[in-house]
Amino acid sequence: MNKSKLKTYAPQARKDFIAAVTQRANLLGLSETAGKFEALPVERRGDVVLFAVSIDLALGSQLVA
Repeated sequence: MNKSKLKTYAPQARKDFIAAVTQRANLLGLSETAGKFEALPVERRGDVVLFAVSIDLALGSQLVA
C-alpha cells in the first residue's frame, strides 16, 4: 500500500479538524485564552441552559440568546 499520499494529507486534515472543533467551541461560548479555559455565563431554566452566542453573518454580527 502506498502511504505517501496519506502522509501528506494527514497533517493538514488534523489541522483542519482542530480548527473546526475550535471554531465550534467558540460558537458555543467556550474558549481558551493564554492557557486558561473560559466560558460565557449561562442561565439555567429547568432542563434548558441558555447562553449568549455571537454569530458573524454576511450581514453583520447578531446576538442569539
